Amino acid sequence: APSGWRHVRCPEFARAGEFPDAAYAFWLLGSLHPEGTDAVYALESAKEGFEMARLSGPRREVGEELVALLKRLGRTDEAEKLAVELSGNA
Repeated sequence: APSGWRHVRCPEFARAGEFPDAAYAFWLLGSLHPEGTDAVYALESAKEGFEMARLSGPRREVGEELVALLKRLGRTDEAEKLAVELSGNA
């Protein structure tokens, strides 16, 4: 992942009113680098941005991608918790 990008979170973009764009950028970053904690961070940031933008379709899609990544990384407890949240049963 590009150096220095990890310090940016969607709330900074939200203050500028640009969180949908930020969310899509983080989703792209997480998809281009689909392994490890950087990808988890990027996809979590994307999900957060879509929540703030109230874009439920992309939020669900990126959430499902994050669930799959967490499972691949052996972080099954986190994956299961997120899957329940995405299903609306949290």
